[in-house]
Amino acid sequence: LQEERFTEASLFFDLCTDEFSNSYWAFYQAGRAYMTCGQFNIAIDRFEKSYELKNWFITKRFADVLKNYTKTVADIPMRDGIKLKTIIYAPKAGDEKFPFLVIRSPYGIGPYEKNVFRSVLGPTLNFDTERFIFVFQDVRGKGMSEGDFVEVRPFIPDKVTSKDTDESTDAFDTFEWLLKNIPNHNNKIGLCGGSYHAFYSLMALLSKHPALAAVALEAPVTDWFIGDDFHRNGAFHLLQAVNFFKTYGVEGNEMTSGSSESILNYPSPDLYSFFLDVGPLKNWNEKYFKDRIPFWN
Repeated sequence: LQEERFTEASLFFDLCTDEFSNSYWAFYQAGRAYMTCGQFNIAIDRFEKSYELKNWFITKRFADVLKNYTKTVADIPMRDGIKLKTIIYAPKAGDEKFPFLVIRSPYGIGPYEKNVFRSVLGPTLNFDTERFIFVFQDVRGKGMSEGDFVEVRPFIPDKVTSKDTDESTDAFDTFEWLLKNIPNHNNKIGLCGGSYHAFYSLMALLSKHPALAAVALEAPVTDWFIGDDFHRNGAFHLLQAVNFFKTYGVEGNEMTSGSSESILNYPSPDLYSFFLDVGPLKNWNEKYFKDRIPFWN
């Protein structure tokens, strides 16, 4: 599959399902293989057979999403020329019109491959069945988007030139592109999410785009230096910060299927002893981070 030798892969998985005809796992893997090959009707058949053998939520969701949605991968240009990787799942529904539901993320939006779908699109299954045009976007400098990433990027209230960009302008430019290039929408855009996703939704609200109809926020990131996540009543929360930044904070993280690199794997489940052995804060850079995490620096 990685080498795109799809015919050989298909033959191999057919042999597996013939040999293990009562294995839900064999049919599930065959479904994923055929999905990757772009043979969606066969993939749906394999996922449904897997679900018949075992009432497993994931196989049913893959079949439903493949039946009801198309996938588009786009590089959306911002006003300063930077392009943001964006994935759009649109309902197959003739001339019916749908609202956009947008999630802008610093965590990666994979799978990025054009034929590999998510099994769940919305925050809950109700969204999938009610149907929206689901939009996932890597924010500037993260995942497969261009540009430089800035943690909790400050809002610029007075923008003078096209170089004055922040998360509100990136959201505005994204909305403009979606409205002009994606068919069968009803001119309404919503955003949702928790934590960092909520921060980007909040910044989108400041774009004041006329098509923005609803924003649902849950516990948005606001200020990491005053009580939010990494400082508790003024004290630096070391374990929380290391757990988060050892993967998330790596600069220039390339992704092809949503995976990310961790620069630290704990050598023991005894984290108390491990953190004591590391010593003072400066040792984390010397021993593990090697100046690769801008926010830590």
